[in-house]
Amino acid sequence: MELNLPHLVASLLRRWLLGTYQGAVRPARLAYYLDEFTFRFNRRTSRQRGKLFYRLV
Repeated sequence: MELNLPHLVASLLRRWLLGTYQGAVRPARLAYYLDEFTFRFNRRTSRQRGKLFYRLV
């Protein structure tokens, strides 16, 4: 089916918001939440996740 990836992303986003913010998501901050989720989603399979902080510094 063609909607497997969007369904995966939507379900991961929902679980992440409920787990991290425990449902206290403000609509005014939604763009910031989505930016953080995108950052984490894009790096979920990275082999060097721990070294990201050192590269940024």
